[in-house]
Formats: sequence, C-alpha cells, structure tokens
Amino acid sequence: MDDPLSLAVEHGYPILFGMLLVSGLGVPIPEDVPLVAAGVLANHGGLTVWEASLACGCFVLSRDCIVFYLGRRYGRSLLASRWGALVLRPKHLDRAEERIRQHPNLVVFVGRFLPGLRSAVFFAAGTSRIHPGRFLAVDTLAALASLPLFIWMGYFFAANIETLRVALSDVRTGLLVTVAVALVLVLLRLRRDQGTARGSEPDADGQES
Repeated sequence: MDDPLSLAVEHGYPILFGMLLVSGLGVPIPEDVPLVAAGVLANHGGLTVWEASLACGCFVLSRDCIVFYLGRRYGRSLLASRWGALVLRPKHLDRAEERIRQHPNLVVFVGRFLPGLRSAVFFAAGTSRIHPGRFLAVDTLAALASLPLFIWMGYFFAANIETLRVALSDVRTGLLVTVAVALVLVLLRLRRDQGTARGSEPDADGQES
C-alpha cells in the first residue's frame, strides 16, 4: 500500500490533512486523492461525509488563503526563498498575473482545478492585490464545485479501491474537460461583449460607429 490513496486510507486523517496541505504548496499530489480518501474513511466509520466535507473544505480554504496572503504580503521577494524557488516559477507567476489583471474571478476559479499551477495562481492573486473577500468568495465557490464530489466518490466506492481509481481518473478527466469548455465559452462571450462595446462607442462626430 504505497500509492498516495492507499497511504492516506491506511494512516488516516493526519496523513490525509498533510497531503491536502502540501498539494497546495507545490508538491505534485493531486488534491482529489486525499479528498477521496476522506470519503473512504467516512465509509469505514470515521467522520461522516458532511463532517469530512466541512473539515476538508476549511482546511483547503485556509491553505489557499495562506498562499494568497504570502503573495499579498511579500510579493515577488518571496521568490528568493527556498520555498519560492521550488514552488513558484517566475514565468508561471508572470502569466498568472497577466491573466488575473484581465479576468480576476475567472482565473482564480479555474486555478483551483490546475494542480501544477494552483499555488502560482493564488500567489499571483495576492500580488495583484485582489481584495481578500473577493478571493475567498471565488475560491469557496470553486471548492464547492469539486470537493464534495470527490468525498462522495470515496464513500460510495470504498468497497472496491480498484474501481475507485478508474472512476477517479474518469471524473478527473471529465472535470478538466468541463472546466476547459466553460472557460472557452466564457472567454468567447467576453470577447464578443468587448467587441460590441467598442462597436457602439461614439465616433468623432458624436455618433455611434
């Protein structure tokens, strides 16, 4: 039992919460693995599904807020630290900051579903001086769209770990595709609205073009 899912199930909540912590701080562990493990533990008599969802949600949001605060408080100077050098690549941070300036809510929401870029996006949200309440609201909405789903999966498939792994892979792929399609549609809508706004601007004679 040496894979991340089995490890979390075997050793319980301390390992599970530790995995949730490091998955948002640059360690390449998918966040859904400890969430699914929480559902399995709930099925085996641990916390109820609702208690596990609340505990994991509070833990994940607190972790995200820490990354956001580090960006807001220390900014790019943190890149000189050992953690910053390992977790935050300047090119990723530059790209995230540019996108956040254009579409802050959308980028923060989508960032939750990008394991390799999540910490960079949330850190960039801090350096871009997004209001903390706004960040928390968008991050909470994104968390509600995914966290309970994975915990319930773990609960219902707890009796068959192999089936659970297959289902987890399918759901993970489906969720990423759904987010990607929604992102494209939103960007197309925004571009169309911007084009409409530019087309309705008055010309030099005070008439709409």
